[in-house]
Amino acid sequence: PFGGFDDFGFGSFGSRARGRRAPRREVGQDIEEHITITFEEAMFGVKKDIPIQRYTPCDTCEGTGAEDPSSVKTCPECEVDIRWIFTWHDPIVEREGADSLFDSGSHVVMTGADTPAAALAAADREGVWGINYDWIGGCTLDECLTSPYWVWGPVFAEITEQAMAGTYEYGWHYFDADVGGLGLYGFMEGQEPQPGIADLPEEDVQLVKDTLAKMLAGEFTRFNIFTGPITDNQGNLVIEEGKSFQYNDIDQFAPGAEGLEAEYGMYWWNENIIADLPELE
Repeated sequence: PFGGFDDFGFGSFGSRARGRRAPRREVGQDIEEHITITFEEAMFGVKKDIPIQRYTPCDTCEGTGAEDPSSVKTCPECEVDIRWIFTWHDPIVEREGADSLFDSGSHVVMTGADTPAAALAAADREGVWGINYDWIGGCTLDECLTSPYWVWGPVFAEITEQAMAGTYEYGWHYFDADVGGLGLYGFMEGQEPQPGIADLPEEDVQLVKDTLAKMLAGEFTRFNIFTGPITDNQGNLVIEEGKSFQYNDIDQFAPGAEGLEAEYGMYWWNENIIADLPELE
C-alpha cells in the first residue's frame, strides 16, 4: 500500500541473492558549515576555528542507530540490484529489464510496472522466479511467486459514501491493507500458494504470512516499514530509531515542495542495494 520510486514515474526490477558480502561503507556526504566574514577578511584572508559536528558510529549501535544491532532484520546473504525502465507499462522495455537482471545473476526479479515481464522472463530459465505487480490475474505461470495487487472497489465505495454524506475530506487519500484495498496473490483467504512457494525456506514464508496478517488487522502500515533505524547503502543513518517517515517523506524527495516539506524524503537506497542513485536535475 505504498509506492516508492514508481510514484515518480520510475520502474524498478530486481532482487539478487549471492554469497555473503559485507555492506559497502563508502565516504558519506560532505560536511558543510556556514560562517560570516568581513569584507576585509575576504580581501586579505583570515584563519578561523570552525566547530564541526559530524556523526560517527558508536560502540553500542555500530552505526545502525538501534539499541541492539542484532535486532535489525536484513537478509545478510541478499543483494538487490536495480534496472531503471522509466515506464509504467511498456512490455518490451520491462522484459529487457527483467532479462538483464536474470542474466546478471539474479535469482528473483520483481517489478513495480504493470506487465508480467518478471515471470515471463523467469519462465525462460531454470531455478529463478518472478514477482509481478498490480493485477490479481497476473500470476498465470508457475514461475510467478506472487503478485501484490490492488482492489479499488472497497476504497471507491468508501470515498463515494463519505462524499455523499458530506464528510469526505478532499486531498490525498491513503489506505492500507486493512480496508480491503490490497491483496498478495496466493496468500489471501481462499487462494492457493504458487508452486514456487514450496521451494522457499519455511521461516521466510511464515514471516510473509505473519506480516500480512498484521497488515490486514491494521497493525502494520507503511509507517512501520519506514520506521528507524534505517541505514542506507553508504552506511549513513537515514532515520533514527523510534522515528518514522510521514506522508510528505514517502511522496517526494527532501526538502519537498513549498508548504509540503519533507524531512527525510526518498532519495536513498536501503542497505544491501548495490545500485547507484540517478542524478537529480
